[in-house]
Amino acid sequence: MGGSLSTPNPPPPRRVSPPPRRVSPPLRWVSPPRRRVPPPPRQVSPPPRRVSPPPRRVSPHRPTSKTSSLLPAVDKVFTQTTKVGTTSASVASPVSVPLTHDICDYVVEKVDPTQSMIPNINGVPPNVRCDRHILRVCQIYQQRRNVCQKFCHRFHVCLSWINGQCKTPSCNLDHGFHSAHNTVLTSNLVDHRFSEDQLVEQLKKNVEFGRRARSKFETGPLICPHHVVGRCKHQNCRNLHLKDRYSWEVQDGNWVRLSKSMNEFLEDSFCDPEKEAISLELKGNSNSHSSDIQHLQQIFGKNCSTAQVDFRNMNLQSQSGKTYQMRRLSTPSDIFANVGANTRYLWYAKTANGRPEFITHGLTEKFYQLALSDCLERALQNGESKVICRDRSGYDVSNFTYTNHYSVYELIRRPAKLVAANAKDEKPIHFRDVWTDNMSNGVFSVSDLFVGSNEYMFVERMFRATMHGIGIQKIFRIQNTFLWDAYQLKKQQMLQTHNGDTKLLNEQYMFHGTKASVLNQIYEGNLDWRLYGSNVGCLYGRGTYFSNKASESDGYTSGSPKVILLAMVLVGEACRGDRRMDYPPKNPKTNRHYDTTVNDAVPPSIFVKYNDDEYYPAYAVYYI
Repeated sequence: MGGSLSTPNPPPPRRVSPPPRRVSPPLRWVSPPRRRVPPPPRQVSPPPRRVSPPPRRVSPHRPTSKTSSLLPAVDKVFTQTTKVGTTSASVASPVSVPLTHDICDYVVEKVDPTQSMIPNINGVPPNVRCDRHILRVCQIYQQRRNVCQKFCHRFHVCLSWINGQCKTPSCNLDHGFHSAHNTVLTSNLVDHRFSEDQLVEQLKKNVEFGRRARSKFETGPLICPHHVVGRCKHQNCRNLHLKDRYSWEVQDGNWVRLSKSMNEFLEDSFCDPEKEAISLELKGNSNSHSSDIQHLQQIFGKNCSTAQVDFRNMNLQSQSGKTYQMRRLSTPSDIFANVGANTRYLWYAKTANGRPEFITHGLTEKFYQLALSDCLERALQNGESKVICRDRSGYDVSNFTYTNHYSVYELIRRPAKLVAANAKDEKPIHFRDVWTDNMSNGVFSVSDLFVGSNEYMFVERMFRATMHGIGIQKIFRIQNTFLWDAYQLKKQQMLQTHNGDTKLLNEQYMFHGTKASVLNQIYEGNLDWRLYGSNVGCLYGRGTYFSNKASESDGYTSGSPKVILLAMVLVGEACRGDRRMDYPPKNPKTNRHYDTTVNDAVPPSIFVKYNDDEYYPAYAVYYI
């Protein structure tokens, strides 16, 4: 196989496919990204401040089911207290409390009436001419059987000594003007122009004038004062011969005399110038005539035992609606006569608040009257119509009105209340035994103490120990059996705690100033410890505040008249108080809680009580 060497034919070029073309997917519309707008800044409030609730008042004798032990919780209150004075409240050292007004087993101490019935004459202008013709010697003082009423502006001296006839070597009546009562009068009367000897002569002349004077006002029937004292020598006496110096009668055809018990009740009520009408209960006694009692039963009505008496119009209205005229028979006024059984009359003027106030002294057109009430009584008995004062105000005694700066007020004329003097051998007066039976609303009642009674003078003496130059209008005794029983039960509990030591109880009278508008709530439910700080703050603890000084409590009263309560308080053991105290801390020596906290004075004068059964409001004193 011949042939020639030749280049072989190259193979046909390999066809290489181009790389596949990348085909993009069909375009899809994509919205542009949205611009993110930041939200408004969020207002973030600060975390609320945690306010602790006010400390809960806890009383050891009032446990609750939620607290197994209250006393340890109370102790925690005092772990961070500040110091009070020089003693830390957490240590709580005991404080010695003096016994200022001892209760003495609730016995009303007897008071010398001659030292308590001192007239209140303040504000007499200097260098004035006093009316010497109105000066009188007190007839009630001569008897010594009765206590002279409070508003006496007459001299307490021996009448026989004034007349130069006292022959009793041991006369117990004053033969001079140096007693506390007489000094108040002579301080405005006796000076370099008018000596005590001239005063004796003037009083003697006034006594002689009274024997000759005759009343132009008392024209009706009168009770013979000489017969009352057993010295009437007239066989045909023109006056009535009765045993008492007063008698109340009601007219039903004839005049019917009331029983003795009804007479005494009417007279006691009539002596009070604030009482214009009362409810009279039908009562009889062994001295009453059966015919009079039967007649009174007809007047009061069948099955009726009470009637209404109107002192202003002097009438009695039965429950059937029928009205009967009444009258009061009495002995003559003592403005002229010198017999001890004569009637002393007092004059009062109603003020703008409607309360009657005794007319003490004042400047008339010619003279200054140290006894203005006696001046009005003398004008009435002399038949005069008016007493004109220098400031052009005037007293119209005929119409019983008083005009002052274009205002007209009512005048009231009432007899003075006479209170029998206590005998030396009389049994002691116990506070609880003198309570009256009637309760005004079934819970409590108040009893108005008679001016001049031993109980009145007992309270007044404690009140005036630090209160000078004030006028006491009235004193109420507070009677609440529920509060009294709770107080006595607490006293027994504390006595047992102190192992029967009555000295550790330290029970005494204390004062509390308040408002007249809340008295009924106090009478019914006692002083409310939850109102601490509403009137006095809580500087020495959060409780009810008392003071052993009436002048201290006077700063926390308001209104007119003012009112201060005289309370019985179980002081017990005491320590200095702190404004954070809800309850007294423990005594480190006894591991018992103190009973009272006090101020940092030495001796203390402010006392804080935390349990309302540890005090009892006994009396309410109204004063101006």
